[in-house]
Amino acid sequence: MNNRQSVRSLFLAAILLTPSALLAQDAEMAFKEGMSAFRNSNYEAAIERFREVIRLDPTRSEAVALLNSSQVAKDSLVQLMMAGGEFETFALSVLEASRNADRELITDTDAAAEAAAACLEGSYADRAKAIWILAQTFGPFGVAPLITELGGTDERHFAAIYALSRMGNDTLIPLLAASNSSNAEVRLAVVQVLLQLNDDRANARLADMAAGDSDARVRVMAEVVGGDAASLHFAQANAFYRNDPHMGLGEVENYGVLWSIDGSNLIPFEVPAVLVPLELAKYHYSRAYDLGHAGAAAGLGQVYAAEVASLRAAGEDDGANAQANAAFALGSLALNTALDSAVASGDLAVSLELARMLDGYAGANSAGLKAALGSKMPAVRGAAAVALANGGSNSAKVVAALGASVQLEALRTVIIVDSNEARANALADDLAAGGITSFVTNDGTDGLIALHRGLAVDAFVVADPLPEFYARRMVKEIRRDRTYADSAVLVIDNNGGTGDIVGAEVMDSVSAGDVTSSFADLYSERSSFLAAAQAAANALVAISGRDAEAASTAADALATACGREDSISIPAMNALANCGGESSAITLVSVVGDGSRSNEARTAAANAIVAFAMRGGSLPATAGATLVNAGSDGDADLAASCSRALGALGYSHVLVSLSAE
Repeated sequence: MNNRQSVRSLFLAAILLTPSALLAQDAEMAFKEGMSAFRNSNYEAAIERFREVIRLDPTRSEAVALLNSSQVAKDSLVQLMMAGGEFETFALSVLEASRNADRELITDTDAAAEAAAACLEGSYADRAKAIWILAQTFGPFGVAPLITELGGTDERHFAAIYALSRMGNDTLIPLLAASNSSNAEVRLAVVQVLLQLNDDRANARLADMAAGDSDARVRVMAEVVGGDAASLHFAQANAFYRNDPHMGLGEVENYGVLWSIDGSNLIPFEVPAVLVPLELAKYHYSRAYDLGHAGAAAGLGQVYAAEVASLRAAGEDDGANAQANAAFALGSLALNTALDSAVASGDLAVSLELARMLDGYAGANSAGLKAALGSKMPAVRGAAAVALANGGSNSAKVVAALGASVQLEALRTVIIVDSNEARANALADDLAAGGITSFVTNDGTDGLIALHRGLAVDAFVVADPLPEFYARRMVKEIRRDRTYADSAVLVIDNNGGTGDIVGAEVMDSVSAGDVTSSFADLYSERSSFLAAAQAAANALVAISGRDAEAASTAADALATACGREDSISIPAMNALANCGGESSAITLVSVVGDGSRSNEARTAAANAIVAFAMRGGSLPATAGATLVNAGSDGDADLAASCSRALGALGYSHVLVSLSAE
């Protein structure tokens, strides 16, 4: 957050609510004591007092009241913002508590139009004041009524340019949308404003306009920036996708809207806030792709996968399918490259979506899938192995990964949010050793984004404080989402000042054992682990049909899977029919003889024994008795399969004659 943005947030809080909702006296006193210590350079004492304010967990109205308490309070938070470190974290926490209160006001289009009109007439002093009020009150929503004035060439046109150039960086995103206007006068004016803003995030668009705008005036004016448009678009796309703190979209800039332009009519439309930076990244990757950048297609693949994950998590399957279809059109090489990058960055949700997209798309261009076999994330290894197997691979690595996946009792997932990179990675490694997948981020914003990527998360580990905010905020966001009602939240108290947090367990340190012991029982609706194991079993059926010897290395895993749900055990037994040995066949006999199993599973086991015998296998005589008994249990299909097994194994024939009724 820059200084201008923090001042705007403070201004909005001041005009929205009066000080009637007073912050508790002890919190206000702690804030004043903290500021006094800060100004006297007693930074440790200042941090301790600010932590006390956070421990008191002020509500939104109380935070706004704190901001309203005096101009000194507002100036104090700006000072803390600029000081950085935990001082900035504290200031951001207070601002975040109050920021949602301004939503209804800033989106009032009639009020924004009225405020914008005052920017276009009157004395210089009057217009300067009106511009300041418009910017601080409406932020990006104050841009639209001024864009309307850019289509002409009268005095109001130039007054609008002047006003827009002084409204600050909050106007960048709608201005970039306006730069695509079909009206050359609007585009020319927008270039002038973007040059005045001096925001490097506009450089890609300006370079693009300098190279290809249809109006010579626009091209000449935009040339001031320089640079290769394709490279600049690609770099900017990466910044938005990766939430770069300097070149990405700041959290306070994300209003959950995107913009379209029709002539001089700038129109906002709502989208989920988590998708806003992804859509911005998609635009820049797309332009880089159009301009011939070699890495743009893979970048688009990652964005599409991220949006698919987020949309599926929100129940928007139609939207998710549309994004997936767009990703398919990029081709397998681009998606493999995207997968390789996602695995390297540890992005579980995106890696899983890309691996699933490549199922049925594997072939010559499978480098990403092959690299994913070495991932620390078991779920990703399994999904990649399924895709490769379904593409015809019988490699030892693929079979090993499928064997591990078919035995998975659960796809346990943990999100670790910790700025201590070494500690976070060490915990992730310890969890991986137990077959648990971790999503690790050293950045709180990325942690919030991960919440909306559709992962079934068993536990969260959050360090306190984080660079951008305190753990309390992360806990609140987690508990707002009913998806995580049963997920444990473990907070690492870095400095002994966290205190109790409702909905979380605060600890001095967190081990892998602490995490696993916090796991709740798996409920039936969380069946992703069953689907993964079933897909692995089916893939092993295909491999066993192509290369029984290769599949045989997974025979023990398949035999273990015979004791699982029918959706997994039946394909596992079908695979053993092709590749299992005597020990596997004994397991199959036990399934046939288990009256608690379904008739479908028992029949599949008997059929697998037939195939085993036809390959020359033999079993002890006791197996015959089991088959005879199972065949008399009353199920016709089971009886027929048991009889075939008896014949294939060469057991003595038992005559059955017709009898009089």
